[in-house]
Amino acid sequence: MSKKIIILIAIFLGVALIAAGVVGWISSKSDKQQNHWLRQFEKERLNLSDSQKKEMNQLRLDLQNKIKPLQSKAHQTRIELMELLKDTSPDDNAIRQKQIEISQLQSEMQGLVIDNLLDIKKILKPDQQKILFDVMCMGFCGGNDFGSHGLRDGGCNDH
Repeated sequence: MSKKIIILIAIFLGVALIAAGVVGWISSKSDKQQNHWLRQFEKERLNLSDSQKKEMNQLRLDLQNKIKPLQSKAHQTRIELMELLKDTSPDDNAIRQKQIEISQLQSEMQGLVIDNLLDIKKILKPDQQKILFDVMCMGFCGGNDFGSHGLRDGGCNDH
């Protein structure tokens, strides 16, 4: 395999992990544990009103319903890519086509997540938005939900 293909695979896997993190909030927790954490966060940190809770739940369900088929398709396409890569004489064009398909699916999922975040912003008050995005920044920078790191001035910094 050429160095270019190996580098492309490494880049692809990095992008795939980032997309999975955005879409699925990579975690060893089960869905039930994640939902419990999310409910606690909404209750204790965001102080959502009943109407906000209802709207947030609906947005979450809508996002899950839109993303689930894309996740399944991306998973299947990754399997197909791995099969192509395992071939003793891999077809570079077919490999690149699968990479493009996966990138398009990831981009579509990321777009849905961004749309969802913009819809969430419409529901939240400015102080709630700040709390939510501060916590998200902490997660992107390797902190935890109660940690001391977050994005500021274009990078991860102590608060």
